[in-house]
Amino acid sequence: MSIAIKLVCVATLDPGSTIRRAASAAYQELVGRQSSQSDRVPKGITVLTMMDYHAVGSRRGAFEAAVNVAKVDYRYRTGIVNWCVDRGVGHWDEKGREGVSKVLGRIFTADRDGIQDLLVKLVRLQLKLPNLLDWILVTSGCVEDPWKPSRNWRIDSDHLSRRPGFGFGF
Repeated sequence: MSIAIKLVCVATLDPGSTIRRAASAAYQELVGRQSSQSDRVPKGITVLTMMDYHAVGSRRGAFEAAVNVAKVDYRYRTGIVNWCVDRGVGHWDEKGREGVSKVLGRIFTADRDGIQDLLVKLVRLQLKLPNLLDWILVTSGCVEDPWKPSRNWRIDSDHLSRRPGFGFGF
């Protein structure tokens, strides 16, 4: 993951407002110094306008910025989704887990690419984190009929598959 993507993840998903603001400022510096090299900072100016100092000041605004940035470039989307799964799933703060699940839900509502891989990762993580099932249910708000996953999905430790006859539009 490049430094630009890591800074975006911290600026939009970290629980501490001062850390989010510092990451946003560091991203601004990076865009200013590396803007001629677009592969290093993909769509830097566009992303910068979405996650300025004030946008990331509140947690709600930062989560909103994460969703918007994920729509700009697939590299940011991948980084944000991975960050949410790696750091958001086991977060100690319930509001943080809820916020991350809403971010994932909104990202995958717009584009369902990779949703099955995400759900497989979350099911596998449940073996390590016993209270993850409720989090998976909240996160699955990105699919139609989120409150009845047992009817639509067959889940075991090796894989996740859709039962025939239930359409999710993938």
